Amino acid sequence: MKRIIFISLFFYFYGFVNAQWEVVFDDPDYRFHGIGFINSDTGFAAGDYHPEGQHYGFIMKTVDGGDSWNLVYQTQPGYAEPTTFSFVNDTLMFAGGWDGVLFKSIDGGNTWEMFSYIPYLWNIRSIKFLTPELGYARDERTSDGGYTWEDTGLGWLHDHHFFNDSTGILSTVDGLFYTSDFGESMTKVDPYEDEWFNTVSMGTDYYGIAARSNGNLYKTNDGGLSWYWYDSIQFI
Repeated sequence: MKRIIFISLFFYFYGFVNAQWEVVFDDPDYRFHGIGFINSDTGFAAGDYHPEGQHYGFIMKTVDGGDSWNLVYQTQPGYAEPTTFSFVNDTLMFAGGWDGVLFKSIDGGNTWEMFSYIPYLWNIRSIKFLTPELGYARDERTSDGGYTWEDTGLGWLHDHHFFNDSTGILSTVDGLFYTSDFGESMTKVDPYEDEWFNTVSMGTDYYGIAARSNGNLYKTNDGGLSWYWYDSIQFI
């Protein structure tokens, strides 16, 4: 469901109606769970692969806009795989994974280490570090760089959009939340109680779209401070 919504929002903002795609990596042993780019050339992909019955997590890196990919990290056999990324800057990067495992790079993603985990968490599907110390993953918050975590009370984090280091919007299972102080405080900005929002995407600093789990789309024209119903997606 999230993939369908993501594609719809992508086409809404950029109008790539006739976009063409080409395969740049094809291996049936690999499964990709997440991808993220820090600029037009440098990006990372995460997932797991199963050669000869083994199970490994991996991170790949590209420096040519995705034309070629190189393996930069591989877990031990049977260890939890990374699934999603957060880039603090060009050198400090985090990744979240299955079983609440956290990964970290301090050299621009050339090397990674498994450095921490969030207890009792099954899977980190979205992670966001606002500073080297302050970060969010699912319904947890850290203020010491990911070593310890506490419940935010906001519900599971699914997606986010930050305009700068301090101001942004988070979509969670309890609704849309707005922050302007590095996430220290959150204000609920959608007009519903405990509604599940899957994703949020801002085309400009003022206009954006958010999607609920039932296929309803909501629009903002004031930078995410208020939202109103815009359209619905019919799922087949």
